[in-house]
Amino acid sequence: MSELQNAHFWVAKTSLNDISVIFKETYSEDDSPINEFACQQDELFYDHDFFYIEDLSHGIDNFFLSAGIPTENQKPILDALKPHLLNATHIVVGDSSDFKSPRSCVIGSSQFTYVGMFKHW
Repeated sequence: MSELQNAHFWVAKTSLNDISVIFKETYSEDDSPINEFACQQDELFYDHDFFYIEDLSHGIDNFFLSAGIPTENQKPILDALKPHLLNATHIVVGDSSDFKSPRSCVIGSSQFTYVGMFKHW
């Protein structure tokens, strides 16, 4: 686990209610994914200690402040996010070691656009 040294970023267009449903973790004895987002990423599990979702209602600057991403790491992330921010509601961030083949996906009426992997801390 790299503890967010490098992280994958998705731009989300979704509602807060849908977020709680899509990311609700369920654990079972079989090898089923912990939630719908993990399923769409072809993962069974990801470490939620190194995964977070930030609301964009207070703007992208607040996202960087809340996320604690150092200033020197922000420009490449912002450049990748910018084309997708219109109507975006959240940014989803997950540790790079937890997602082997990250991708964009649609879950119900929610859209998650994968924008890349970047240095986080």
